[in-house]
Amino acid sequence: MQCINHLKQIGIAVHNFHDTKGTLPPTGTGPTSVSSSAMVTVATPNDSSQYLRLSLWGIIYPYIEQNALYQKLVDYGLQKSLKNDDFWNNNSVLTEEERKGFGSVPVYLCPTRRGGSQYCPVDTTLNGHDWYTGYLGPRGDYAFIYGVPSDAPNSYSDTTCHQYSFNNFHDAQASYQRGPFRAPLVETNTWMPRDSMAWIQDGTSNQILFGEKHIPETFLDRCDTPTMEGRFTADCSILVIGNWASVASARTFHAYNNSVGTLVNNIHYGEINATYPETSTSPGGLWHYSFGGYHPDICNFVLGDGSVRSLPLTTPYQTIGKLGHVSDGTTVTLP
Repeated sequence: MQCINHLKQIGIAVHNFHDTKGTLPPTGTGPTSVSSSAMVTVATPNDSSQYLRLSLWGIIYPYIEQNALYQKLVDYGLQKSLKNDDFWNNNSVLTEEERKGFGSVPVYLCPTRRGGSQYCPVDTTLNGHDWYTGYLGPRGDYAFIYGVPSDAPNSYSDTTCHQYSFNNFHDAQASYQRGPFRAPLVETNTWMPRDSMAWIQDGTSNQILFGEKHIPETFLDRCDTPTMEGRFTADCSILVIGNWASVASARTFHAYNNSVGTLVNNIHYGEINATYPETSTSPGGLWHYSFGGYHPDICNFVLGDGSVRSLPLTTPYQTIGKLGHVSDGTTVTLP
């Protein structure tokens, strides 16, 4: 019940953000500027000037009564890099008590899985890695939804779709994002949310905003390996968005499996290890994009109207995939 209440509070926060700003919160803040030619892809993964920025979870802090934490981020710089050596591991930026404060936001945790203060310890061995490592910070048990549809370019494969979605801040790239939250509009030294609630064209009761994220038990409380595998970053900082760091803060229902040519997703019972079939050639497979909690038989999701629905783990991917797409024109009957 507490997990459901926390999800409800997150849904209310998004609605309060919209009531105040007139827009939905974006996936993140983005960099201070983006040139017309700046297109971060897997071919240029080390351009950290274009990603590794504050995620939606930090943007909505004021709307979950965490103004002090938000002010700390404002003082640091909402569009500054959140690389480990710049932010979390930097003792001139954060004290240990402040790190504990970032990890002590109960709304972002599901008590069925864990409680107390949940954050990554300082680990300077992870300094200096621009894109393929875990990013340290507060942990969380929920993920917001973004979507890359099947009509995206072929390069939007299972291993790159999250990179394109979060590393680019151009309208041309955002046009392929069909989840409720999209990249921000970025101008010099400022960022702006992109969409109002009208973006959810299929109706708010037909759209998932957040869900419980699947973290295999062996990777819970881990963020320690500088490797190009999403399973090692699934329980890293929820404050960071961009490249492999995105795995900790967001999930998609539209990860395109390039090896079999189908849309792949699922929801799982998080206590079961390796529940996702290894259908992909990517390191660690696609299961790190999936959803799942520590509740037998169900996984909880927040809909756009603010309600929380408990979906069976057996819910077909065709059903939840449509609930993750804002404009597929399909009305879904929930079980």
